[in-house]
Amino acid sequence: MRVVLCERCGGLLQPGERVCPQCGAPYYTPEEKETARLRTKRRRKLIIGTVVCVLLALILSCPGEKKHRRAVSAVIKEAIAEVTDSLGDENSLYRMGGQLAQNITGGLVGLNVRTSRYLIFSLGRVNYKGKDYVVSVGAVGRVWCIVRKEDVKKIIIQWINEQQQKVESKIPSIIRNIGKSISDFFGSGGGE
Repeated sequence: MRVVLCERCGGLLQPGERVCPQCGAPYYTPEEKETARLRTKRRRKLIIGTVVCVLLALILSCPGEKKHRRAVSAVIKEAIAEVTDSLGDENSLYRMGGQLAQNITGGLVGLNVRTSRYLIFSLGRVNYKGKDYVVSVGAVGRVWCIVRKEDVKKIIIQWINEQQQKVESKIPSIIRNIGKSISDFFGSGGGE
């Protein structure tokens, strides 16, 4: 007959008892303990393997520079298109310029996007006036543009207004020069 002692309190268990009568601790046979140990070991290996596979999938699906460039260019092109569509007929020059800019600017800005990869995610940055700005974030094969279309539209509208002010400020001197040229022409007898 084999004597079985409780592992927790050292109390004597009667044959066939599965719970210590003194402290209530469960009793497991050596075979049950080994089975539980092997099950825990298999479960741990499965969890570690799953984590490694997920990390590997995230690393391999981390978007590169090309996807960041496309995402940023798309937002800029869309903003330019919306601004130029909203301009009235009096701004037809800006509308034509906007259509040209839509094709050129989006691509140029996209080319200036530099990507930094951080194992499972990537960041797209643009350098503007000596400072780097994060414009996009990529993970799991996708890129999300942080730059909002509305912000890009505000910048475009501000630029258009600045250009209009520059042109408008030069109109009086242009008219004076034209008037002077006409006066000089007719004053010198060139009109005969």
